[in-house]
Amino acid sequence: MERVAYSLEMMRVARTMTIAMVSLLVAAVTPAAGQDRDECGDRASLAITVTDDSGLVPIPGATIVLRWTDAVRQPVREEADGSGRLVLCVPRDAGQATLWAEFGDASSEEAVVVLERGAAHEVQLGLLFGEMTTGRVVGQVRDARTHRPVVAVEIAVGSRAAVVQSNRTGRFVLSGLPVGEHELSFRHIGFSPLTHSVTVTRGHTTEVDARLTPDPVELEPIVATATRPRRLEIKGFYERKYWGEQLGGGTFFTPRTSSAETRCESRTWSRTHRGFGSGAARSADTAASSTVRRTREGSRTRAAS
Repeated sequence: MERVAYSLEMMRVARTMTIAMVSLLVAAVTPAAGQDRDECGDRASLAITVTDDSGLVPIPGATIVLRWTDAVRQPVREEADGSGRLVLCVPRDAGQATLWAEFGDASSEEAVVVLERGAAHEVQLGLLFGEMTTGRVVGQVRDARTHRPVVAVEIAVGSRAAVVQSNRTGRFVLSGLPVGEHELSFRHIGFSPLTHSVTVTRGHTTEVDARLTPDPVELEPIVATATRPRRLEIKGFYERKYWGEQLGGGTFFTPRTSSAETRCESRTWSRTHRGFGSGAARSADTAASSTVRRTREGSRTRAAS
């Protein structure tokens, strides 16, 4: 057992030395990749360094994959320079990014970075040599007719319970998938279900472009019915009466305001018969007053009896 452990350690050291020598050779002939931080101005900058799993040896030529989480933009896929670095200026509408690195059959874990405007962000991605036994699937879901991205599509792998959803650009990422053949299922209300077979390679990222066919679902009509007690209608009347009188918005008649109602009718009659002359108008007012007095006297008589 000790010999096996010693052999594995020696292989690890030899691999690290080989990578370091390659890094020095490539660094001498490879120009700097990406952008300069000074070019970013008031935008955020993102400096990415790719190393081996020890974090000490840079990996030149490694492929860096970056996807903007909340911005409708194309993913970035560029190679690191001779020192294993890549500098990018962040778009102004991007607030978060997911990135990882690939080199041969090795890959790093995913890193999620929250981006602040004007800030300089440093990210280090360590490649997992020999330990990586899984792969990654990324892709985009679009409408087969309009070619527009479809949001919130549920993507599942085989019989696995866990699912992921496409973001507002229709993109998704499936990480940690075992090497081999897998069947992806895509489901969304209003579209026909879709299944797609994909082969996952160790340490590599497989691209998938899924197209869903619209299939509208006809739902039963929904009828909403609301009821309220009679007391609310009565209460509402008196509230309207109170505020109407306070604001001068109208006159509300109840059994207790019969005399006021009679007076209003007499005024209306006198206005509509103004052609009879001023004497006729005064006679009409006198008749109306008499009517009001008779009404009041009748009310008192009934009250006394």
